[in-house]
Amino acid sequence: MQPAGFIIIATLVITTGLWGAGRVTQGLTEELWPWRGPAQITALWLLNLVALTLVAGTRSRALEPLFGGLDHAIRLHRRLGGAALIVMLVHILLLVPPRLGTAVGEVFNPLHPDSPFWIDVVASWLVLPLALVIWWRELPHHIWLWLHRTLG
Repeated sequence: MQPAGFIIIATLVITTGLWGAGRVTQGLTEELWPWRGPAQITALWLLNLVALTLVAGTRSRALEPLFGGLDHAIRLHRRLGGAALIVMLVHILLLVPPRLGTAVGEVFNPLHPDSPFWIDVVASWLVLPLALVIWWRELPHHIWLWLHRTLG
């Protein structure tokens, strides 16, 4: 296994383990399953993938050996960005079922007064379209760079 693969797997396993340990000490309640727990885990995984994406994209000579060189680090940066997008979509979808009695428009409306997920909704509305454009389109470099800085 490549060192980068080990770092990614170790990061996600450690995060999941710490989340599980915190849940055991606080008690595994019924409200945690089947939606809230996985939504929390995917949010933590997303945070880790984004952090690893930023580290892989720094182009630091000190970190290059961890990724197998600069070219591998940049390719990993692109793949981790795509993986983070997928995990973000899964996280968003896991937030919907607990609110099935509510209109879908209310769940995804950040201005709705009863929305407990308003921060998630606002982040999704801001980040997801930009990330999708960056990931799926070949853009002129100056536009790509501006969008990357906007996401950061």
